Amino acid sequence: MKIVKTTAYILAMAILLVSLAGCNKAGKQVVAKIDGKDVTVDFFENALKRSNAMIQQTVGFDLSQLLDQEIDGKTGADILKEEAIKFFQQAYAAEKLAADNKISLSAEDKETIKKYKDDMINQYGGRSEFIKQLEAAGMSEEFLDFSMNSEYLLYMKLHGELFHIGKPLAPRQEDIVSVMLKDYVRAKHILIQATAEDADFNDKKAKAESVLARAKAGEDFDALITEFNEDPGVEENPDGYVFTKNQMAKEFEDAAYALNENEISGLVQTSYGFHILKKLPLTEAYITENIEKYSETFEQEAMNNKIAEISEQMKVEYLPLFDSIDVKKALGVEDAPAAGDDNAPIELQPADGSENAAGDNAAPPADNAAPPADNAAPPADNTQAPADNAQAPADNGIPAPVLAQ
Repeated sequence: MKIVKTTAYILAMAILLVSLAGCNKAGKQVVAKIDGKDVTVDFFENALKRSNAMIQQTVGFDLSQLLDQEIDGKTGADILKEEAIKFFQQAYAAEKLAADNKISLSAEDKETIKKYKDDMINQYGGRSEFIKQLEAAGMSEEFLDFSMNSEYLLYMKLHGELFHIGKPLAPRQEDIVSVMLKDYVRAKHILIQATAEDADFNDKKAKAESVLARAKAGEDFDALITEFNEDPGVEENPDGYVFTKNQMAKEFEDAAYALNENEISGLVQTSYGFHILKKLPLTEAYITENIEKYSETFEQEAMNNKIAEISEQMKVEYLPLFDSIDVKKALGVEDAPAAGDDNAPIELQPADGSENAAGDNAAPPADNAAPPADNAAPPADNTQAPADNAQAPADNGIPAPVLAQ
């Protein structure tokens, strides 16, 4: 669990690093109040930058270039302002949930956060250069510290003490098992990497067909995996991938769901190459035995839902200064292109096909949803790449990956 949650926190910090560019300095005037807590111009403009970076990662749009464009009935600027407010709602909701459950950051937690910050400083060549970068970007160190503490509280502390399996607000194990038995499949596979651009594409296909013939003839499938497989993710999932819809390349997913237990597929081609799948039983006993491995996705969903519930109950008061915030100036955009008469409104859609385009501005889930392959790099410690249209879990046995990029 520690590794999984730590990865989520590192991803959240990566968003902050991405945000270190192009913001203008701001003051301490208040633009809004959330349950009576001030949101200053300084913090709000920093949050605008963070929100833009988050949307870039999850959707693939740079809204700083679409601020005047109509997107789902709102301008890009309006969307960023809404997402910035949601960031503070989430942060304050996390604080409230922690306070209600007598959870706080310990001295050890604060030391861990300090280490993460020190690592960020080292990436910029030392504190002096780091501060220069912050000042040049218009990001205050106070906002950086606020964000790091908030992300740690949410993705490390609250998750571990309230939502991890067996904790007070965790999803019930029997519910996890029930959903997985109904909606998930388990499969092993052999991958022969190949792309249409490969000069030896036909040779690779012939090799895959030869391996398929041996598998169909009854040779030990695990032995064939050991001899021929080129998917590094298999090493982390020796018992097979366990996944549900929209977590793998569509061709791979369709083939797995179509198979009977212990049946071997034909040759399945994806953008990664040629796959030979074998569907394995996914039983209640197997899921229960590996519940720690598979519960992360469900724990994250439970936590997100609880934070959203608290956020929705918070009173948001917009002060007059809110409407006068210049989003272009805050993002360092001189003149974002406006929508012309011949430009159709853009429909903002997330890369994974879910309904919430900006993800309510939440930081990346706790290592159970890798960024879309076509518009964002995967986490540094994930050796597998998500499917072309999927957000796939990593390090928890419900993988996204059939192959590393």
